[in-house]
Amino acid sequence: MSLNRGIAAVALACLAAVGGPALLGTQPAEAAWTHYVNVVKQHDVKQPLVETDSAGDTVFAWLQGIDARDPAIYTRVRTAAGTFSPVQRIASVSGRYELAVDPDGNAYYVWTARDSAGHEQLRTRVRFADGTLSPVQTLKTFRMGDFIQGTVGVGASGTAVYAWDQQYDDRESDRLRARIRSPSGALGAVYDIGEGYLLEWGRDADLAVDASGNATFTWVTGAVPDDGWVHVFTRVLAANGSLGPVTEVSRAERPSGDGQVVVTPSGRALFGWEELDRDSSATNFLVRARSADGDFQPAQIVATTNDQQPSSTLQLAITPTGEAVIGWRTNHAWYARTRAPGGALGARKTIAAADVRDSDLGIDSQGDVVFAWTPWATYGGKMAVFARTESAGGALGPTRALSLPGYNAYSPRVAVSPAGDAAIGWQEGFHGFAIQAAFGP
Repeated sequence: MSLNRGIAAVALACLAAVGGPALLGTQPAEAAWTHYVNVVKQHDVKQPLVETDSAGDTVFAWLQGIDARDPAIYTRVRTAAGTFSPVQRIASVSGRYELAVDPDGNAYYVWTARDSAGHEQLRTRVRFADGTLSPVQTLKTFRMGDFIQGTVGVGASGTAVYAWDQQYDDRESDRLRARIRSPSGALGAVYDIGEGYLLEWGRDADLAVDASGNATFTWVTGAVPDDGWVHVFTRVLAANGSLGPVTEVSRAERPSGDGQVVVTPSGRALFGWEELDRDSSATNFLVRARSADGDFQPAQIVATTNDQQPSSTLQLAITPTGEAVIGWRTNHAWYARTRAPGGALGARKTIAAADVRDSDLGIDSQGDVVFAWTPWATYGGKMAVFARTESAGGALGPTRALSLPGYNAYSPRVAVSPAGDAAIGWQEGFHGFAIQAAFGP
């Protein structure tokens, strides 16, 4: 995750001119947040990703060359002291990419590419903390016509788990598969995790890896026996390659989707999903906890709304001791609640009284939360990135405008270190003329 920073003093005049409830209470960034920084200033840079290691060093990645039809992943690192490494090119891509960073600062990239025969491939590469790059490895080659999306999670010792959704061109359901990469770089066998429908990472499927390298998956598929609805399931792939049973997370006989999962270093998990109330047509947002030993607690309804956005809206983050934050969006606001390790839910907080386009959140080891978002409502005629914090005691900080005034800003990504060092990164400009960031709070 990432966290963006600051705006110029000219924002004071812009904010004074802005009306409407979406920006009420907004203040310019102050000393707690840095002024925005250009991570890269280059035409056609988009889709930033941001992750932070245990020391507070932040890894930025982005795609460059999409409009020129020659997209590639680029990356650079900002140390906790504020110095930037040189920009490095990771690889050419033909589809989506993802990033994970281990506690020591080694960065794991996964992406889709095509071989010389036109077959889709899932590939990976590691940027080590000293700046050297591993060779590119091919995780899987696919049939012509199949579509894949990959993701990655990594344990404390460098055991990486890669997963992909393989969408067959001749089947209704997708196949969810995974492969383990050892700390030395050796690739293990390919594992069948499950099957589902219209899988998309961060929406219909999710992956989280604990410190030991054990991976918890969640995905959406039909119930067995089939009741005509989709449900949310989970399974664990241990670091030694053993597969646990498939378990339904969602409530029986209730149509559910958009499964999410986060885990603590010790392997405790928190699942989140959306559920349709067939009687009222309202949407319930729910969470359910699982112990490191695999015992499930009852599901909890976090919120109920008839004002749900049509896109996936649930977001989760968790501390090493199990405190968690749950965020969800409606057509008119972005809300959040905390959850104590024992299950007690905090009061609902309005993070942004606006129709939010993009959002992200992160939490440090003490339970302090950072939120970042872009509302559809404009700021001086343009979309902008905003941020605010919530202390572990529950106090909400003021809303801060972070991005460059006078230009559109999109896709904020939040990363927070265990000690609370936060970074927010975003795309500046509709066609992407910079990846910018701010640091704090």
